Amino acid sequence: MPFIPVICTSCGASLQVDSSKRAAICPYCDQAYVVEDAKKEYTTKVEKLYANVVNLNDDRAANARLEAGEAFLKLKQWANADAAFRDACDLTPQNYLGWWGRIRALSEDFSLYLDDIGDPMIKTIRFREEALAKLEDLFNSADMFVPAGEKGSIAQTFRPYADAVNVTLLKAKAWNSRCVQKLRQEISQAAGQKAEADRNAELHDDRKSTNHVYRLTHRGLFTFLMLLFIVCIVWFLLSLRTTPSFIPAAIIVIEFLILIICAIVDANSKKYNRNNSSLQDQYRHESWELDRSIHEHEEALKILNDERTPGQTGADHQAERLLQAVITSVRQA
Repeated sequence: MPFIPVICTSCGASLQVDSSKRAAICPYCDQAYVVEDAKKEYTTKVEKLYANVVNLNDDRAANARLEAGEAFLKLKQWANADAAFRDACDLTPQNYLGWWGRIRALSEDFSLYLDDIGDPMIKTIRFREEALAKLEDLFNSADMFVPAGEKGSIAQTFRPYADAVNVTLLKAKAWNSRCVQKLRQEISQAAGQKAEADRNAELHDDRKSTNHVYRLTHRGLFTFLMLLFIVCIVWFLLSLRTTPSFIPAAIIVIEFLILIICAIVDANSKKYNRNNSSLQDQYRHESWELDRSIHEHEEALKILNDERTPGQTGADHQAERLLQAVITSVRQA
């Protein structure tokens, strides 16, 4: 039977024993031992030695990555620095220097995100919020493994930076809130003006209908008077053959005057109708323009709050221009 390596369970000596035996005596301490137990003892020792070697190699590799990360930080190669520190975290997550190095790399050594946000767009604000949240998570990981004596040191460096970034976020959110309020006020104002324009257009439409009925009645009366005028002329001409009568002549004069008045009234009615139609068209055009303005403001509000992505249509470009105008006016206010 083959011999296998074991370790004495009493004195820890390394031995070779026949694998077919169930027990044996240690030649060094003269103590009996169970072969299976001695075999397990050997396996445990080998595993510990391997783990120590692996840990030693991991520590060396991690230290190399930490040194590379520090070098990249000095060169301001932030992405390479983050990659090096990330590798160090993967190799030795219990070493806080890897997590701390990632914070320094992602924050560009605590200089990034300290400037005021250039626009109040929600997507820009969310991007900075997500970046700060990631840094907070990395700080919590570093704080979990940092030695007790250094906890205060990293907190005194990170916390003021995080507070300063939060200040820029608060300013941007206040700016966004003012832009939203201004857009909604303009939408409300335009909606009120559109309702007024619609009411005026409807009013002039009613006047147009009333004037149309009036003109039909007037034309009927004018036609009746014309027929009566013709009848009176015939009556007057026939009366000249017999006994002349001044009654038809008087009626003709009166009707002629009435016809002149009717013609003047009809001309004024036509002029009124043209003016009324012009005003009605003006109010309808105003209503259409206000409706378009409301739509553009609503689209601008959606773009501001990242509820939609602006496209390439003319309406989208107009909404973006409107949004930029609102942002500029709020900034200058």
